[in-house]
Amino acid sequence: MIVDEKTPIRLLHLGFTPGVDFVVTYDETGFGFQWLSKIASCPPEDIIMSAPTFYPVYEVTAAQARLALLDAGLLDVVTQAATSHPVKAVGIWYEYALKWEFDNPYVQALAIEIGLTDANIVGLFYAASLK
Repeated sequence: MIVDEKTPIRLLHLGFTPGVDFVVTYDETGFGFQWLSKIASCPPEDIIMSAPTFYPVYEVTAAQARLALLDAGLLDVVTQAATSHPVKAVGIWYEYALKWEFDNPYVQALAIEIGLTDANIVGLFYAASLK
C-alpha cells in the first residue's frame, strides 16, 4: 500500500481512529502503516487513497483541545500530567494558553509524558478542529 503523511487524515475520514485502529510509523525508508484492531476487512488501497486529503490541523483553541481530550478519555490524564510536570512552565501554559499548536514544546512534552505519538496528536488536533 502507498502510505504518505496524509494517510492518517484519509483514515480519519473513513472513520478509523489513530492509536486504536492503526498506527503510522516513519523511519529512514519513509512512512509505514500498521493495523492495530481486528478489522474483518481493511479497506482496499484505492478507497484509502481516494478519501479526502487535506493538510493536518496545526492550531486549535484551548477549549477545542480540551473537548477533544475529553472525548478521547484523556482530559484527566493530561490535566494530571500538566499540573504535576517537573517543568512548572508546562502547568502554567496548560492552565492559561488560549491556543494549542502542534509543534509547541509544551504540547510535545505532555504528549511524551502520557505516551502519545505524532499520529495520535494529529488525530486529536483534527478532532479538536471539529469542536
